[in-house]
Amino acid sequence: EDKLGYLWIGFYGGGVAQFDGIKFTVYNISDGLVNNIVNEIYIDNDNTVWITTIKGISWYYNNEFRNISLPYVPLGYKLIETEQDFIVYTVGESFIYLINKNKLSKKRELGSVLKSGIKKIFKSDTGIYIQTISGKLFHQLDGIYHEVLLKEKIETAFLYRNKLVIVSNGLA
Repeated sequence: EDKLGYLWIGFYGGGVAQFDGIKFTVYNISDGLVNNIVNEIYIDNDNTVWITTIKGISWYYNNEFRNISLPYVPLGYKLIETEQDFIVYTVGESFIYLINKNKLSKKRELGSVLKSGIKKIFKSDTGIYIQTISGKLFHQLDGIYHEVLLKEKIETAFLYRNKLVIVSNGLA
């Protein structure tokens, strides 16, 4: 839900809908959306609605869409906001895109660091964390990724009340 009270709903193949409590307004590629297969919707502090798809990112601000087209990925893109910009990634790949509200800032290859694809990215007060498919966890500090050394492969990691929780072999 955005700050004006509109509920935003994404569809697999149908674009996005904005619900004002009474009626739905549907937006798709003919309205300026980069693609109709929506992966995630995120609303930032400026009330900009960010929409990730299988072919890039759209954002809706002041009643218009702006887009960044990216290469097709079957699992779609995911988005995480940082203080400076947004990190855009896709599960299984070893690269991220850094964007701001105006343009694609840069593509950053992380293959030499990660060695396997990204499973999840999340942020905390202490920085950005990247969990890999191979069960490793990396922490970004000052633009450098450091491996968090653990005895066992992690199944998942997440933040709970801004504390890092790591699960391996079913134990937290």
